[in-house]
Order: sequence, then structure tokens, then C-alpha cells
Amino acid sequence: MDIFVRADLPPKLVTARLVLREVGTTDISEQLLCWLNDPDTTQFLEIRHIPQTQERVERYVRERLIQPESPHFGVYDNGGHRLVGTVTVNQYDPYHKTADISFVIGYPDVGRQGYGTEAVHAVCMYCFQVAGLYKLTGGLYRENYGSRRVFEKNGFSLEGTKRQQYLNREGQRTDALLYGLVCSEFVPDFALLGGDVMVVHPARE
Repeated sequence: MDIFVRADLPPKLVTARLVLREVGTTDISEQLLCWLNDPDTTQFLEIRHIPQTQERVERYVRERLIQPESPHFGVYDNGGHRLVGTVTVNQYDPYHKTADISFVIGYPDVGRQGYGTEAVHAVCMYCFQVAGLYKLTGGLYRENYGSRRVFEKNGFSLEGTKRQQYLNREGQRTDALLYGLVCSEFVPDFALLGGDVMVVHPARE
């Protein structure tokens, strides 16, 4: 895995099959807007409550580009050309060295290929080995079994339950589950990452 640390942009992470980098406004395609508004893709995401328009997504992308401590990674396959999902680091706490992580793989026809697991693994590696975070957490709907598997494959442990925290898309109450991972528990899978980790810093003039 290669980690390219960049001065004015979020880092770029290159794994066995994926490239994780910033999402630019030129990446916002009709295909992206289609799956951001697909009820099956977004059934466990809070964005489902608001239609995702070109203008709304562009504004979000611009806002995230100026938050380097909380990177919003686009997940790209096909050599880094096709945007298939995102991994986002939120709620960064510089004092406690903690943050929250969320993710979605939404592009049609890429489900069940392990992209979510690989992308989250790469971001965990970056957060712990480069950004110096101590702990990552992630929350999800109880019925979100796909995301539960991704967290558990990456070593996260179930830490708690917020009973009846959410309304699901059927209008029924459901629990929120909280997962957590501390840096000492993270076990890098170098086959998944595509080899040893190399960190490349920007050239200094």
C-alpha cells in the first residue's frame, strides 16, 4: 500500500485494487447522483432524507476539501478512474486522538467484492500509522449487516447499543450499534493492502 501525503489535499491511498483520494467536482457524475438517491443503497444513510442534487453534492465536496484533518475519501477502482464509494473520517478530536469513520460502496455491480473491507482497512492504516489516531469508532443501524461485517473484518468490536435510536425506512424504531477499534488492536492485512506500506511525503524545496 502506498500512502501519498500531500500538502494541500487529503492523502491518496493506493491498495491492491483501489485508489482512495479526494472527490473533486469533476467526479460528480449522473451515475454518482443516481446511486446517492437510490433507496436501496442509502437505506441506512441519513442522506436518504434529502434529495442529493448536483449543487448539494458539489457544495459538500468543496467543504470537505478544506478539512484535511477529517478527510472524505472517494473510493475508485479501474486504476483510480471510477468512483464506486466513499470513506469519511468525521468528529476528529485532536486532544483525545479519536475520530469516527463511515463508508458506503454504492456503484452498481460492485457489491460483494470486498471493496468496503479493503477501503476501510486502508483508511484505518492511514489513521493509525500516519495520522497518529488512537481510536476509531463507527455507528450503524442494527439491520445493516453488510457494514457490520466490514467493521468486524477490520477488527472493530461491538461496544454498545443505543436502543430505538433510529427510524428505519419503514418507519419502525431500530437500534444503533457502536463499534470501536483502538490502534493496538489493528492487525494490517498486507495481502489486502497490496504489500508493505510506503509513505511518500511531499518533496521539500
